[in-house]
Amino acid sequence: MKRYLPSIKRYSWILLVCIVVSSIIGFMIGKSLPPVFQVSSTILVQTGAPGTSITTLTSSPDPTQSLAEANTYAAEIPTRDVMTFIYKQYPELAAKGFSPNDLLADITAVPSTTSATVAVTASATTPADAVLLANRVADGFVLYSQQQAQHELDIMRQGFQTQLTNYQQQQKQLEATLAKIANPNDPNYIFTNNSLTSVNHTIDQLQSQLLSLPQTVRSDVSVVQHAELGDVTSSGKTTIIVAATAAVGLILGILIMMLMIFLDDRLQGDDQVQKKLGLAYLGSVGTHKELDAAPTRVAGKALEEIGDVYAGLRLTGLISTTWRAPQGGVLLVTSAQEAEGKTTVTAALAASLASVGSSVVVIDGNLRKPGTHLAFGMGGNALGLSGLLKGAGAVDDAVQRSNIPNVWLLPAGTPNIEPTFLLEQKLPAILAQLRKKCDFIIIDGPAMLSNADGLLLASMADCAMLVVDVRHCKVQLLERARDLLVTLARIPAGVMLNRVTKRKRNTFYAAAPVATSTPASVETVTSETVSNGNGHGQKTEVAAVASLPVVRASTPPPASVPPTPAMNSLPGFAPIEPTAFPMGAVPPRYMQFQPGSQDAQTKPLPPNIPPSPGRIPASPQPGRTE
Repeated sequence: MKRYLPSIKRYSWILLVCIVVSSIIGFMIGKSLPPVFQVSSTILVQTGAPGTSITTLTSSPDPTQSLAEANTYAAEIPTRDVMTFIYKQYPELAAKGFSPNDLLADITAVPSTTSATVAVTASATTPADAVLLANRVADGFVLYSQQQAQHELDIMRQGFQTQLTNYQQQQKQLEATLAKIANPNDPNYIFTNNSLTSVNHTIDQLQSQLLSLPQTVRSDVSVVQHAELGDVTSSGKTTIIVAATAAVGLILGILIMMLMIFLDDRLQGDDQVQKKLGLAYLGSVGTHKELDAAPTRVAGKALEEIGDVYAGLRLTGLISTTWRAPQGGVLLVTSAQEAEGKTTVTAALAASLASVGSSVVVIDGNLRKPGTHLAFGMGGNALGLSGLLKGAGAVDDAVQRSNIPNVWLLPAGTPNIEPTFLLEQKLPAILAQLRKKCDFIIIDGPAMLSNADGLLLASMADCAMLVVDVRHCKVQLLERARDLLVTLARIPAGVMLNRVTKRKRNTFYAAAPVATSTPASVETVTSETVSNGNGHGQKTEVAAVASLPVVRASTPPPASVPPTPAMNSLPGFAPIEPTAFPMGAVPPRYMQFQPGSQDAQTKPLPPNIPPSPGRIPASPQPGRTE
């Protein structure tokens, strides 16, 4: 669930929209319906009260039996037989346009839990109609109940009377038989006389029972409170309809949000970098306002996260421990799309490296849209990288000192809308000079899918760090950027996630790329064409050379690495006071490039340090395969 929490937060607006829209629809439906008025009449149940029983055995109401009878009557009132009887008893109901079906829909009967009463509630579009329905149904049910009781009494009387008539006929037959026999000693006479005596006794009992039956009987229910206009309440259904439609909107929003999450091809977690892209995972940086405002002066959690990214670069092998001047390493910081935070990460990473004693040169490689100097709070240089590519000056003239010790900036200079050919021809020599002057060269490159400049810069770098904004990290685009870096540029690359949702625990994680069975000395680039759509609607196509073997240097690393030269003795840099400056502090005197310095010229690499496989020397070497 935690993996999908960012996606749930990203698409939570769908829930809000669905609930709001459905609530508005429900409100409109509720307002379009006529208002509903409700009022109640109360019926009292007294089972066994005088005059309500057929026999006189019960002379007082039974509370327990009354409660049970009230529940029975509450279920009997909203039935078709009862409503049809009431409809026939009161013609004014038909005059008002009501039918038995309307009564069934508009009448509810609810028994009380504490007393033997039933509340008959009527709903109508006018208060008068509500009062009429409630009173007529209550009175009509009393009549219905009384009619049912009287009918039961009549049936009982008729039964007794039928039995009495039968016995009286039998009496006459027995008397006639005795008159024919006329001999009291005759056994038939004795038997017939006994039968006559029994019949006479039964006739007496039946006559007594008939005399005990009342002529009429009252219903055991009565209306104790009739509905009045003052009791009418308005019970509009708008609230109920809005609540129901809002619930439907919530369910619909959840379904749509789940569908969007299912169709979303973004990275759902840092552990998916290695699984889906096959690249090293270097770490993540959260959303920090201070990092965006001043990337070179970060502190606290942001500084810790940048340090974790640097550790990831080291531990995954993208940055070599042998990178020291005069053979510094080149790191390309890029992204798949624009506006993913790579410039901010570049400035923060440079400041972090400088704070531990490394000398860093940051190059603004986005010649079409320069902006790295803004992250350092510096102005642009008219010469810059663009001027160097055109041969307008020397490297020492274009590099600017920054307000951070051990960090220099080579800005882009004048924007160039078509720098591709110049980068390919001139940048290798510029990088070769800068390698001798510093430990690290960080290129703030353009987005890989915006144009071919990023691919050319990657081919000249030792490794690349792909900055990915987790809010816009489409896996399909990341796979295209990965193919450009690994298949065409053929350099090791890693992924850093930017603007990650903050986690309370277990925040650190890194992963090296999975090793393949391809020999390290030979790689084959298959024929393929990579089409990349960028954010401006443009399209860049880069074709790889078919089946060209790429020979890699297989020389093992040296047994010992020459000691790092002191910062005061770095060729091409002026001395600095032997004082440790915290990251972001402004020292009294800065290390800077010395224009015209003899050390700025290209020098051969020391014999004890082999050339890096992805590094391009100062001058082209004949027969080189990459």
